[in-house]
Amino acid sequence: MTKDWRPSRNTASGLSGSEVGYQETLLGDQGYRRRQDGVRRSLPNSESELNPQEFGKILLKRRWWFLSVFLGVTALCAAWTWTRPPRYFATSEIMLANPAIPTEAGGGNPTTDALVQVKRGYDFETLKQVLTSPSVISQVQERLQAELPNFAGSPPSGTLPGQLTLQQLPEAQVIQLRYESGDPAEVYLVLNTLQKIYLEYGRQQQRLNIGQAIKFVESQIPQQQQQVAKAEAELRAFRQTYSLVDPQVQSGSLATSITGTEQSRQEAQTQLEEARTLYASLQNRLGFQPDEALAASALSQSTRYQALLDQLQEAELKLAEARNRFRDSHPQVQALLGQRQQVIGLLNQEARNTLGDQLFGRVAVEQSGGGFGSNLPSPGSRPALSAQQNLNSVRLDLAKQLIETENNIRVLEVRTSALTTAEGRLRQQFQNMPELLSRYTELDRDVQVATEALRKMLTVRQELQVSSAQEGVPWQLIRPAVLPEQPFAPNHTRNLILGVMAGTILGSAAALLRHQMDDTLHSVEELKNATPHPLLGSVPYSVASALAIWRQEARSALHTASAATQTPSRPSYARAVASPAHYNRSLYVEALRSLYTNLRFVSSERPVRTFVMTSSMPKEGKSTLCCGLASVIADQGQRVLLVDADLRRPSVHRYLDLPNVRGLSSALVREEDWQQWVQASEVPGLEVMTSGPLPPNPVGLLDSQRMAQLLEDMRHAYDYVIIDAPPALGLTDAAVLAPLTDGVVLVARLGQVTRGMARQVSESLAQVNVLGVVANSVNESGDRYYYQHYYHYYGEAVPENLNTSPARKGLFRK
Repeated sequence: MTKDWRPSRNTASGLSGSEVGYQETLLGDQGYRRRQDGVRRSLPNSESELNPQEFGKILLKRRWWFLSVFLGVTALCAAWTWTRPPRYFATSEIMLANPAIPTEAGGGNPTTDALVQVKRGYDFETLKQVLTSPSVISQVQERLQAELPNFAGSPPSGTLPGQLTLQQLPEAQVIQLRYESGDPAEVYLVLNTLQKIYLEYGRQQQRLNIGQAIKFVESQIPQQQQQVAKAEAELRAFRQTYSLVDPQVQSGSLATSITGTEQSRQEAQTQLEEARTLYASLQNRLGFQPDEALAASALSQSTRYQALLDQLQEAELKLAEARNRFRDSHPQVQALLGQRQQVIGLLNQEARNTLGDQLFGRVAVEQSGGGFGSNLPSPGSRPALSAQQNLNSVRLDLAKQLIETENNIRVLEVRTSALTTAEGRLRQQFQNMPELLSRYTELDRDVQVATEALRKMLTVRQELQVSSAQEGVPWQLIRPAVLPEQPFAPNHTRNLILGVMAGTILGSAAALLRHQMDDTLHSVEELKNATPHPLLGSVPYSVASALAIWRQEARSALHTASAATQTPSRPSYARAVASPAHYNRSLYVEALRSLYTNLRFVSSERPVRTFVMTSSMPKEGKSTLCCGLASVIADQGQRVLLVDADLRRPSVHRYLDLPNVRGLSSALVREEDWQQWVQASEVPGLEVMTSGPLPPNPVGLLDSQRMAQLLEDMRHAYDYVIIDAPPALGLTDAAVLAPLTDGVVLVARLGQVTRGMARQVSESLAQVNVLGVVANSVNESGDRYYYQHYYHYYGEAVPENLNTSPARKGLFRK
């Protein structure tokens, strides 16, 4: 072998398919992230999911539990089935006639509801209690005493030897009779007798029920008639109080009247606004009030008033000429003033006579506040009603139009007020109409319900009287009983199938329960789930495979010695592992090669050259693996130093057949060259430092500065340094040595280590660098197909140890 030889990643014969994939991930470019922020403190006791493959493995592993429970349950079911006596049954069906002739539903009225409840049919639960009562069953016993001897004096009275069942068929007035017994003749006779008794009972009940129904209806008819009269009286009084004939029609009429009144009010309001606008316009154009216009119009039509106006004008002309000539105190001016004042008085008197006192007074107040004659006879004074002198024909027409507009406004105001009042009254009536309509509907419905109930009662009474006059419809036998020929129980096939199913379920449950109660790790998958560390390899090591290697090495040594006529040497374990005969054949060696390959690539930051191998407890095979792994690495051309650091119970020297007079303890207590305590082994490249004499304080020696210096010197002197440390549980030797090396490799022997041990050892080594875990003593039978395929692929014979089932547990020991 050359030193630069590297095994392929896919030649890990000691690994299963899932483990090979795990190894490929482990050997990736980035390496495996071995450490996280902390180690998990709680590890699962079982898989979170139980897939079919795992379930099959559990059943295979616990097959004796499964088979014991399965066979026991199946045997019990079979024994119970074949020891049961046969049972027979027969059925018959009877159609029940209603106790009264069916009619329509009651419609919510209490009286008719009670009647319909009577008409709906029998209460099956009550009928069942009556038909299975001791009084009815005793009749069956009396009639069958002569034909069936076991009915004679069968205690207690009123009971049957078999099982009688009555049930009502769904959605039908039909009862089904079922009788079970061990005698088919008894089944047939009992059912026939029960049929006759039940039909007689039905005829009696039919007559009795019809009579009771007639009495009930006749007692309810007078009360219903009173309810009809009361409801009609209330409806009639309501119509008279609110003058209602048909509330629906009146409601529509009110809506139409409200709409018409509202339209008329809106039209009158529009006309009123137009008249007010016209009135304001005419008043602005004329410049005086309506009373003045009315007065001017009346005075313009009076000839006497017009003549007096002419005289007044003539007197004013004369007065103006006299004032031009004379002073106001002149007698002629005073005479003219008197004449003018006289004419004014006559003019006012004529205006009063023409206009009347009321209109004359309003006009006088509006113009001067004192009437037509309130002005003093001063020069230039004129009567108060002088506006009429300025009226022409056009202004006179406008004055008349103003008067007409005012009158129209007053008429429209009165009309609008009347329409508004009428509309409010109609809306109030319309708002009250829903309440009146609801009350009317309620009263009308009461009348209809009471009338309909009375009609139904009269109809029912008539029908019941007709039915009473006739014979009535009795109960009918629609399916008579038939003599049973084959028993229905026990059903051997069904019971056996149920027994097999129950045995399978209970057997699986027993196997799963035993599996859950077993805390020992039995497979690689369980080990991977029970520890937070990566799986570095699985070693298919067993007593059979180790003995096969040992025997072949012994036979080879004896053959060599006999050929050379020499005494044969004692076979060495390391020499057997590294022998060319088993280099390509031994599954154990292939697993060690895979472990070596994984260790080389377990860390991408720093190559692993110095590591400690420990286990959770003794006898897990760590010393054996140390010797085998050291031999495989040395066979690859590496210089390997195997240090037995178990200063309590050393075993490396026994496996390698080396003396243990001096060793590691000697190198630690003596300030001498440590290499003098290193011994050569039979494997080229492998050197061993045994433990030496057992010291009183092993931890003190291992935790010394001398030990750290020794390991540092060993790292520079050898390619690989493998340290065999004591178990980690209860001892701190491995935890003390781990910081001085590149990491720790845990060895877990399947079938011996438990989940609790795996959890405890992970917690005890939480502060050190754990490279991974190695599954030791893997059951070869679980991967037998893979291993056989491996040898057949290379055209080689399958080793004898592969066909040997490992019946015993334990590693190879001397």
